[in-house]
This record gives sequence, C-alpha cells and structure tokens, in this order.
Amino acid sequence: MQELRSLHPWADWLVRLCELDSSTGFESRLVPVLWERLTQMGAHLEIQQLNENQVNIFAQWGEPGLLFSTHLDTVPPFIAPHWDTLAIYGRGACDAKGQIVAQLAAIQNLLDRGVNNVAWLGLAGEETDSLGAQSALTWSFLAQPWRAIINGEPTQNRMATGQRGVYHVALAVQGKAAHSGTPEKGENALFPLIDWIQALRETQPVHDPLLGPELWNCGHFQAANPANIIAGHARSEVWVRTVPQGRIPTEIKQACPHAGRIDVIQELEPFYFQTRPGFEQAVVPFGSDAPTLAQLAPQAWVFQLGPGSIEVAHGPDEHLCWSDLHQGIELLTQLAIQVLAESEICEVSYAR
Repeated sequence: MQELRSLHPWADWLVRLCELDSSTGFESRLVPVLWERLTQMGAHLEIQQLNENQVNIFAQWGEPGLLFSTHLDTVPPFIAPHWDTLAIYGRGACDAKGQIVAQLAAIQNLLDRGVNNVAWLGLAGEETDSLGAQSALTWSFLAQPWRAIINGEPTQNRMATGQRGVYHVALAVQGKAAHSGTPEKGENALFPLIDWIQALRETQPVHDPLLGPELWNCGHFQAANPANIIAGHARSEVWVRTVPQGRIPTEIKQACPHAGRIDVIQELEPFYFQTRPGFEQAVVPFGSDAPTLAQLAPQAWVFQLGPGSIEVAHGPDEHLCWSDLHQGIELLTQLAIQVLAESEICEVSYAR
C-alpha cells in the first residue's frame, strides 16, 4: 500500500473500493470499507437498508450545512482494478468510486481546516432506477436544513451547468404465438415493435440551446422464444435524454401500436445546476440523482462536479488519472468552502 500512497495519498482506498464488485443490486459490499474509513474520520454513521443487498450510507460531522453525495453502484460487468503511475483502471474508477474518494478527501481537508458543517451520502441504484435517491427522500436523518448539495459525477472537473432529463420506458407488444410454419395462425409481436422503434429513428430530435440535442437509445430488445416460433410477446427498453419541448417522448406515445403498452420506469425533468465563477463549466450529457436529491431541500443550492470523464465511464477502459483525482479534491474543497462561506456558516478561507 505504501507504493500506492506514493501515487496519491488516497490511492489505496480507491483500489480497495474498486476491488469490490458493487454492481447495481450489490452496493452493500462496500459497507465494511466505507464504514472503516468514515469511522476513522470521526463521522456519525447511519445505514438505510433498502433490501437484502442494497443500502444507502450517511455520514455526518457537526451541524447540517453542506451535503456531498454520489452513488455506490457501478454498471456491470465487473472489471478488476489495475494501475500505473498515471491512472487507475477498472470498473468504478471514475463512475463513481473515484467520486467517493474525491469527496471524502475533500471532507477531510475541510475537517483539517476546522470546518464541520458537512455530511456525505452514498446512494444505491443510480445506474438503473435511482432507488437510493428516492428512498433517501423519506429517510429521517436527511430531513435537515441543507444549505447546499454537491453531487459527484465524472464531469472532467468542470462545474455542470445543466443535464438533460430522463424518460426511461419499457415498450411491450402483445401478439399471438404460433408455429413458424403456420404464421397465419399467429400475430408476430416483433414486427409492430420494430415499426415502433423505426418511428423513433425517423423523428427529428429537438436541439436545446443550452442542453444540446435530445438523445435516445434502444439498449434492450427481446422476444423470449426460439426463431421457429412466431413471437407472442416482444419488449424493448428505450432511454431518452430529454430537453424542453422535445419530440421523442411524444412520438413514443403517438407511435404506440394497438397491442402496445408503455411502462414508465423513470422520468425526470431536465435540471439546471448552480454555478460559481472561477470554475470551468459545461453541460453534462448524462443523468444523475441530482434532481431527486434537490427535493431533500428545495432551498438548497445544487452543484455537480467531479473528476473523470463520461467518455470512459461504463466502458472497458474506464479509468481515472491520479492528477485528475488530485485536481478534483482541490476543486471540491474550494467549492465547499466558498458555498459554506456564502451561507455564513464557515469563516475558513481557502488558499491554493
């Protein structure tokens, strides 16, 4: 571990987190490592058990003021970590175990400067249905007068100005199964589903001046039967990244075939973040738990900032450069002290 600490003071903790497969549904695997570190940092800790293998973790130092938050889960498949002098590679390196480490290191910087109006929240399920964020809204420990929330996602250390909304739906079509040698006896559910998807492909997306174009992806397409059976049921999942006045969600509804059904899995409006001068800024092309977290404290400022890039997150080459981690910790510390000072609950100045 000494060799790792020569790369970065928090490198060993990031490696320990990345060695654990916390794919969505198995977030509780991170609890022992996080509990150890947060206890060493003197936090008051609480666990919200969502189900057998999913948890939210809350750590607090002092009175409520600033809440850091990010997610515990990663997308599959698990990729074991490895590293060199430039970066750490593996699943979760930047999305979002690198965010966990950057935020906890920033909190340690604040504690070392005498600031204790901070808390940290680790959430389950961000990569699928935001179960953790939704559950957090009813968690009594979070019902506090937060002044600001900093959500951690790989923004390349740029302060997010806004993010597209989410319209995640399952499209299902009911047909009638039959032997493929007698197709006249059945109704193939796949054909109207294919036409439904094709209608989306032919829809011209709306381009928002701030958020950019609305985007959509068909990442799941299924008819669970052999090729020699006329499909009696077909299903697809579509993920739309929405913008104001967008067309894709409307087209999904209008193009629905007579035997079709739309099941909404998740729906979030586009979201606009607080920003501050002195930070590089950018619109982010992904969704996050931030809009849900904003409901915890409608009066709070909500920011989004973190090291790493969405361009490698979720991919086989996911990684986080040690230099980016260092810069992210510095920026998060700077932002935290600035917003706490603006809230008149912190008098510590930040010196670069």
